[in-house]
Amino acid sequence: MSSLLERISLDDPQAFKIFYEYTYPQLFRVACYFLTNSEDRKDLISDVYMNLWKNRHSIKEIRNIDNYMFISVRNNVTRIRAEKISYQHIQIEDSGLETCSMQLDPEKELLNKELKEVLELAINSLPDRCRLIFLMIREEEMKYKDVSEILSISEKTVQAQMIIAVKKIGVVVKNYLSTAKQEGK
Repeated sequence: MSSLLERISLDDPQAFKIFYEYTYPQLFRVACYFLTNSEDRKDLISDVYMNLWKNRHSIKEIRNIDNYMFISVRNNVTRIRAEKISYQHIQIEDSGLETCSMQLDPEKELLNKELKEVLELAINSLPDRCRLIFLMIREEEMKYKDVSEILSISEKTVQAQMIIAVKKIGVVVKNYLSTAKQEGK
């Protein structure tokens, strides 16, 4: 990655294109955590890459490019929200937290669909910051330290928010499973 960043700093558009193609999917998922409107997401990501290209001569000074990109997204969200306030409702399919199972029969398929809906509701019912932290750690597989840097909060706060998220999601799933069991599903 450092050689790619070096090439970008030397005005190599092909290197920038490679960097863009490599980092875009992850940035798009992060933008989905913050914004529901797809046009706002596209504008946000375009602005991040445009600013990066404008400042390409100093790109090799960036210590952690992944964190830099996430922080750029976070900072640009504030601007977009000021222009147009929107609230996020993450679909479980978009978050990548789908349950993996073999669809053996219609009954199991129905139960899996219901469980996905329960998980989606549980995740969406989390407070905004708690949901964001949960998805960054579970979906993006980020470390607590990186999340704390990106969100400008302490690692202890990240840990506390993860505990809250897992407990709340666990309660919802446990209630669903006990109700399903009582109903004979």
